[in-house]
Amino acid sequence: MIKITGLWVNKDKNGNNYYSGYFGMAKVMIFKNTYKEDNEKAPDAIMYIAEKKKDPEAKEVKEEDLLK
Repeated sequence: MIKITGLWVNKDKNGNNYYSGYFGMAKVMIFKNTYKEDNEKAPDAIMYIAEKKKDPEAKEVKEEDLLK
């Protein structure tokens, strides 16, 4: 197996747990599929990817630093 990223448990506005973390310059979020009960063949969870918000005070990350 290859480790991709770490995920942290968070709560959405309705109090439901979801997982989030970062994969390079993308934010990854995994939510429980609340429509699963409507379709037993539906996946248990759904993953979304969003562009990571840029921190204006963050230092520029070089590609070679990510490969260390």
